[in-house]
Parts: sequence; structure tokens; C-alpha cells
Amino acid sequence: MGERREAAGGERLGERVRELSERAGKRGLDWKSRLKDVPDDPLLRVAALATLLEIDALAAMKSDVELDSLEEEAKAAREAARQGEQEMRADLKRQGLIESED
Repeated sequence: MGERREAAGGERLGERVRELSERAGKRGLDWKSRLKDVPDDPLLRVAALATLLEIDALAAMKSDVELDSLEEEAKAAREAARQGEQEMRADLKRQGLIESED
């Protein structure tokens, strides 16, 4: 019984590896050379591909989580970080702590 569950989990992870590698290829990422040293373990490959795609690796391992939503979350987090950096720079300029880069 446990073996069947483990096999099903491996199949789901194998499918997730295929989905993630497809997305990496569409984004022009050289995922094959990046993963050449990663053992042939679907769990490790999902984690490596998710990291390469800059999405939540643990969430990517769950088959009920949509990859599109993970990519949207990652994009929103990057944009929020970029905006926060811009606001911080503007504040530092106002305080005279850094020079303007005009």
C-alpha cells in the first residue's frame, strides 16, 4: 500500500518536473546545464527548477498548487521589492544621505 502511494507521488513529481522544465525552456533558461549535477530524484529536480524559476519550491512540490499562481506571486513579490527599493532610495535622497543619480 505504501509503495503504491510512493509511486503515485513520484509520478506526480515527475509530471511537475516536466511542467517546470517546459516553463524554464519557454523563458529561455538553460535548465539542462543547470540541473546536470542534480541527482535524478524528482523531488530534488522540482526544487532546483522552482528555484531557477524563482518560485516557491515547497509549494511547487504540491500537485494541487497551480504554477501560474506561484509565478504571479513571485512576480508580485519582485515588484514589491523593486518598489520598496525605489521608495527607500527616494527617502535617502530627501535626507541627503545619498546623492541624486540624475
